[in-house]
Amino acid sequence: QRTRRVVDGNIYEYDRYCPHQGADLCEAEIYEGSVVCPRHGWKFDISHGGNCQDTGASINARLIDE
Repeated sequence: QRTRRVVDGNIYEYDRYCPHQGADLCEAEIYEGSVVCPRHGWKFDISHGGNCQDTGASINARLIDE
């Protein structure tokens, strides 16, 4: 499943669940351009494919052109 969020005025789509332990990212906090996992605080850089710099995991984010 995927979810969409507006970040810095742009619409992004990404995996709804964290690849670590499946936490729901639908209502996750956005902090400094990253989706923050509510369960363990992993930060996924939304503008760089949704990659977590610390772990290498990804939520496969992409910019949506609408």
